[in-house]
Amino acid sequence: MCAGLGYKEAVRRRLLPISLALLGPAAALLGLTLEPGWALPAAAGGLVLAVWLLRPRSVGLVVLAALLSAVATEVGARGRNVLDASAELVERTWPRIDLTERPFPDAAPDFVEVRGHLRTAWRLDEYAVPEGEVPNQNEAAPVSLVALTHGPGQVLELRGPVVIARLSAERAHRPEGMVTLRGRVGPVPDAVLRAVVQAGQGGAQRALRGVLLDTLAVPDRREGWTQVAVAALCAALGALCAFMAFAPATGRAQPRVGEEEARES
Repeated sequence: MCAGLGYKEAVRRRLLPISLALLGPAAALLGLTLEPGWALPAAAGGLVLAVWLLRPRSVGLVVLAALLSAVATEVGARGRNVLDASAELVERTWPRIDLTERPFPDAAPDFVEVRGHLRTAWRLDEYAVPEGEVPNQNEAAPVSLVALTHGPGQVLELRGPVVIARLSAERAHRPEGMVTLRGRVGPVPDAVLRAVVQAGQGGAQRALRGVLLDTLAVPDRREGWTQVAVAALCAALGALCAFMAFAPATGRAQPRVGEEEARES
């Protein structure tokens, strides 16, 4: 009877850490988001670290479980985002950001729809040439980087990051005006950003921030499923580490010398 109660208690002690290790990745795969983007992975890892209060046998396994849970949450969220974006190419339900109403957020989904004023005069052509070679600028560039702002005018007040749209040659040479573009969000090098928006010297140049909206990066469902599979593997390993951190002590304790003599007498 006592052994049965001990077994049930051991199971209960393991269920909570395992549940916490799987909670963050499950929330990410279900589409739950928090602002900023790192908040959900941090919360997932923090929940696992909270099992320190239960006095695990191995602190190292708890830390490893927390790291794996955070990684699984981050990768799972990206995979879910790719799957949603690829499934919604026709349904027109991408997250929408209107630059005329609000600045581009610092923490944005991987794939978004952006409405803004296309500045075709603020353009940097992109040539695909081997490293060390000079592009032939007599030929039209296949891809261009064009600024997308909240309004027209040569002088604009900075409102959040400057959006640089990566467009095909046909779309880059269209007349200026309001457009709605879809693409993948990514970083833009400072040198490219300054060249596109023709920033001046000094403080304005140092304060300039930007983000790349790659309209040529079409989401691939295979990429999304791969990320989901990696997230599931990391979550399973995290749960295993949490399980092993609360494994009962193995082996039978050896009696002390005094106890052994008393038992024989």
